[in-house]
Amino acid sequence: MSTSSIYIPSHLPTPVVVLLVLLELPFTLASAVFYAGDLAFTLLRLAVTTAFSEAVFLVHFLMVIAIEVVGCLPDARSLVYSCARGMVLSVVRVVQALLGLAKDLAFNLLFCVARLSLLAARSSWLLVVCIVQVLLVVTHDLAIHLLAIARWVVSRLSSALACTLTAVVWLVGRAASLAWFLLVTRWHSAAKPSPCLAPAGRSFRSDRAL
Repeated sequence: MSTSSIYIPSHLPTPVVVLLVLLELPFTLASAVFYAGDLAFTLLRLAVTTAFSEAVFLVHFLMVIAIEVVGCLPDARSLVYSCARGMVLSVVRVVQALLGLAKDLAFNLLFCVARLSLLAARSSWLLVVCIVQVLLVVTHDLAIHLLAIARWVVSRLSSALACTLTAVVWLVGRAASLAWFLLVTRWHSAAKPSPCLAPAGRSFRSDRAL
């Protein structure tokens, strides 16, 4: 987040200008500290994301081995794999979003405290302008992150609904196929005559005896 410089009129005396510049110097140092902290948080988030990515790869690998070993439902393999992969990646995205939100809120609050403490000796209208500016920046960042989380929740709900519908269609299809197989088998066994039953009429031996 960048700090905005205060407007210095050109008709002010040189000592006043120097004083204002010296008062603005802490803001520049604070910005450097904030940018360094932002870089540190970015590197930390990158490390956490890399660790989660490795964990996701390990889960995928074990899942593929388990499905290959079981191997009794080859049609459901892609369904189970995609659903589990989506859930694991969803957890990773939630953690990333929460880390980004915590980082932005922390730096905005630190900037607010530092700015207000340095501006306490200045005029009241400038202090009010600074408070409004900081609140607008914090609200903007919070709204951006909340909208991103809401968009992710909507996409996850739609993905979960599609996954559930796919599973239902697959189960209904398997049940219909099994029912059709049982029906055809029962009809075939009912239409075929049993060899244990004797044919109607006289036997061959009774014909020769006559």
